[in-house]
Amino acid sequence: WLLFLGITLFQIPRIASQFKEENWHRISETIPVSEGTMLLTLDTQAEDPDFNEVSLKIEGTADSLVTLEKEFFSRGKTKAESLENAKVLGYQVSVLDSLVSFPPGFDYSAMDVFRDQKVNLILKVPYEKPFLMDRSLLDILRNTIYRNGYKSRDVREKNIWAFNEAGLVCLTCGSTTDETENQDPNEDQTEEEQINREKLDSLSRAKFRQRLDSIE
Repeated sequence: WLLFLGITLFQIPRIASQFKEENWHRISETIPVSEGTMLLTLDTQAEDPDFNEVSLKIEGTADSLVTLEKEFFSRGKTKAESLENAKVLGYQVSVLDSLVSFPPGFDYSAMDVFRDQKVNLILKVPYEKPFLMDRSLLDILRNTIYRNGYKSRDVREKNIWAFNEAGLVCLTCGSTTDETENQDPNEDQTEEEQINREKLDSLSRAKFRQRLDSIE
C-alpha cells in the first residue's frame, strides 16, 4: 500500500497541472424566429445530459433581433490550451417559425479529454417581444425567473412574457388565473426603482393588450 500511496501522491500534482489555467470561447448568433409570440422549450427528444448540461439565462435587449450568446468554458495546462479545449465544444438550437428548442446538453463528441468544460447560454429578447416558456425549460433556466420577482410556478402554458427596460414582466399572470400571486418586490431595488418598474410593467401589459385588440 505504501507503493500505491507513493504513486498517488506523485500523480496528484500532474493531474492538477492539467486544470491549472482556464479560458472562455464566446460566440453570438441571430435566432431567425418569425413574427408573433415566440415559444421557448427544451428539446425533450435530445439525449439526457450527464456532465454536459447547459445553463440558460434570458435577458432583454434594445436590439430588434433575438440573439443567442454562447459561452464555452474549459481548463487546461495553459491559456492557449484551455481556449482550444473550449473551441471544440458545440451547441445548436432548433428553430421552426416561432418555436425555439434548446437541447439540454452541449455536444462534446470532438472533446479528447475532460477539462471541466461548461456551456453558458444567454438568450437576448428584444424589449416588448412576447414569448412563452414551456415548463420543460426550467431544467436549464437560471437567473431569470426568481431575480425578476417571479416563481417557477408562474411558468405555465398560457402565461405570456416580455422584457422591458426594467426586466422580465409576465403579461398575463394576473388575468389567466386567480391562483397566481402578484410579482414579489425585489429587495435590492429602491422604492423609486420599484415604482418605475411598476409603471413600465403596466405599460408593457397595455401595449400587449393593444396588440391583441388590433389582431382581433
